[in-house]
Amino acid sequence: MKKNTKIILWVIGIVAMIILLPDANLYYQRLKLNFEVLPNVYKNYPTMDNIKDDQYEVKEFLSTYNESVLQINDSTIVIMVNDSRETENRSRDQKYIWYKINRLGQIEDSLKYVYNNRKENHNYKTFHRYIVDTERNTYNTWLTNGDTTNRMLNNLTKNQIFTAKEALKITAEKELMNTERISSDGDKEQAKFKLIVYKNEVWNYFYTDKDWSGSENYAYNKLEVKYQFSTAQIDKNPGIIKRVFVKKEQWIGSSFWHLDFGWGGGARGDRWVGTSYFDIKMPKKKLHFQQPVQIASFDESLRDRFTYNVYNPANGDYILLNDRENARCYLIRPKVIK
Repeated sequence: MKKNTKIILWVIGIVAMIILLPDANLYYQRLKLNFEVLPNVYKNYPTMDNIKDDQYEVKEFLSTYNESVLQINDSTIVIMVNDSRETENRSRDQKYIWYKINRLGQIEDSLKYVYNNRKENHNYKTFHRYIVDTERNTYNTWLTNGDTTNRMLNNLTKNQIFTAKEALKITAEKELMNTERISSDGDKEQAKFKLIVYKNEVWNYFYTDKDWSGSENYAYNKLEVKYQFSTAQIDKNPGIIKRVFVKKEQWIGSSFWHLDFGWGGGARGDRWVGTSYFDIKMPKKKLHFQQPVQIASFDESLRDRFTYNVYNPANGDYILLNDRENARCYLIRPKVIK
């Protein structure tokens, strides 16, 4: 081989090493993924909202605002969802629905309110055993007895604006349920704040000159469902749901040559993305589902896009998976044989 040819080959080799070495790990990870095959047993695992089974079905509840699921009695929970849709005149149609779920996981009753926000204003909250409209200052007892009659909240003292000290005393003696800023009318009136409080089955509201949105006196709704566990720690503490397999599908790695010409560390944010496969242990059989997952490059720890708080009633045949972060619930229940 001629000397010039050897020199050229050496130069090509050195250039190739300079180009390839900084991203060697990136190429290696991509190559390795090509040889990792998904076992056949997991290929038919559906997503949660697509579970198909001859004994169980999945009911999905979506909401733009995540209200707490309430335990009304030993055999009934209530799920609230709300949604809005833009109309042709750029207003919005608002929808609020409450569902009563029995011990079989079936909807035994529901209450729906639909209105246009340009024609009327409402803001519904569930608290204790009541549905409260904080805009209209009304409440009803449908949650417990099916009565949709709206009753008025009582104003503690009409037109009086309490001082912060007075408001603190009131909220210490009653349960603080909601606060709302009432806008000022130009220079004529300062902004004020409406507080809604509850005690001994009596609802009241009053006004104060202090912003209480960050108050520590907010009451906790004692009827909130008590979840058995969360899938945030599913690999350390598996329960009804168990992760059975993880498949890496793509290496997301920064290139040395595409980050400030190598300055600043080329390995920032390196990770895999893939799919996790889960089993759900139901009374009659196991169900299966899959969902996306991120896998850290340094220790291969897993980060799911969805976290489920799991409710399993002691005297019921269903389970409820509440994904609070994404404002949705999945009710997995036995199919009704017709």
